[in-house]
Amino acid sequence: MPVTAIAEPAHQDRHTEGRLLVSMTPAHRRMRCMLHCGLGLVGFAIPCVQCGPRSLHPTEQVLVLRTIFLQYFMFFSVTQSYLGEYTVEGCEIEATFCGVIHLLAQNQFRNLMPCELRFGPGVTVVAGKNGQGKTNLLEAIHWVTQGFSPRTRSFDGAVKWQADEAWIRMEGLGKTGHPVRQGILWRGGAVVTKVDATESRSLVALHGNLHVVMMGPEDIALIKDGPDQRRRWVDLLLSARYTDGLDLLMRYRRTLAQRNRWLKDRRGGTQVSSPADWQAFEALTEQLSTLGATIMVRRSQLLQELSPQVSAYYHDLSSGAEAVELEYLGSVKVEEGDESFVQAKLLRKMTAMRTVELSQGITAAGPHRDDIAVRFALHGASLRESGSQGQCRTAALAMGIVALDVGSGKEVEPPILLLDDIFAELDAYRRNALADLIRAKKCQVFVATPRAEDLPFSADAMLHVEAGIIRSV
Repeated sequence: MPVTAIAEPAHQDRHTEGRLLVSMTPAHRRMRCMLHCGLGLVGFAIPCVQCGPRSLHPTEQVLVLRTIFLQYFMFFSVTQSYLGEYTVEGCEIEATFCGVIHLLAQNQFRNLMPCELRFGPGVTVVAGKNGQGKTNLLEAIHWVTQGFSPRTRSFDGAVKWQADEAWIRMEGLGKTGHPVRQGILWRGGAVVTKVDATESRSLVALHGNLHVVMMGPEDIALIKDGPDQRRRWVDLLLSARYTDGLDLLMRYRRTLAQRNRWLKDRRGGTQVSSPADWQAFEALTEQLSTLGATIMVRRSQLLQELSPQVSAYYHDLSSGAEAVELEYLGSVKVEEGDESFVQAKLLRKMTAMRTVELSQGITAAGPHRDDIAVRFALHGASLRESGSQGQCRTAALAMGIVALDVGSGKEVEPPILLLDDIFAELDAYRRNALADLIRAKKCQVFVATPRAEDLPFSADAMLHVEAGIIRSV
């Protein structure tokens, strides 16, 4: 199915001939109109896109309510656009496979002009000169599907300068092929998310329906930079593997912030604490060690599982030159599957380091201080210290590709892959080897590149971005 890129008025009927994504009979169209008119009865003051705003006769009200409650889930799904329109689509969707984005729309996101994009499965190439908005489009997909961005911690930083409101919404197929409809609305500094009909003020609500992996040239930092990058990588895998993974990480982060605030306020013994105050601190320490032990055990188990796969991908990408291995370097030794034992050891270490923590004002042990060793399997040397630029980049690519297997290993849907100009710095062999690995995954792929002709595979659809304007080619 080709990509359709449009920038259309908010209230234009998107079910015109040639644009209909699903089957809809004349009876369905009449029902659609009545549902639009009747939405105001259940708290949505939305005019019908066909007949405009009008009041309903009592007989019509009864019929609309009966239709909503008895036939709504059988025939229709309602999707809200944050510009104020509802579209009602018949559910006769022919799903070829799940884990695919069909529609992305956005308004006031970074430099992008308001647009609505429709995608098919396969490879969509996003071409254009540097600085025009290609990466911004990939980031918008990541925000609305995962609830966070690889580029910034806050959605505020992704909103166009001086905009009062910004939003992103998407439609697609997720786990087991069920329809997925999600959106983010930012207004006046506050964020509201919507997954199907459920609203929330938490971005975490967007996570879990679709597994999305983003790779870019900066991924070499996984090897060359400090432990923060490697912890972030393994935590992304953890959140993809475990349904409660992202919530676990956020609870740990909140508890860590509370404990650090307590330590900072009493740094150097400047403030005398009461027995009740110490009890509160002990409770925070106990909670942090329990959450931390779970994270550490899960990280260790994931790395034991994935190390051979990363090594195999590295072998393929480097023409069989070397093999690599991963090892979790925890604050305490992690025995596989024994969270209670790890928790007890972590608690003892935190207690032993209390004097240091009170002096420095920070928590000195836990998963937030751990690292991942990436070594050559043959002699055990660290890639960070001994590897060449090409070896480090190849290892980073292998770690990025294995992230696709984590999602597809536990989830029904294949992952969605976002590639941000990753081919430019690779030699011909690595470029073609990476393309072969991507083809083998048989997933939906979005590739941002300044030169589409240099890609080692052909595009199923092509977009061009210039000054934030996205056009279908």
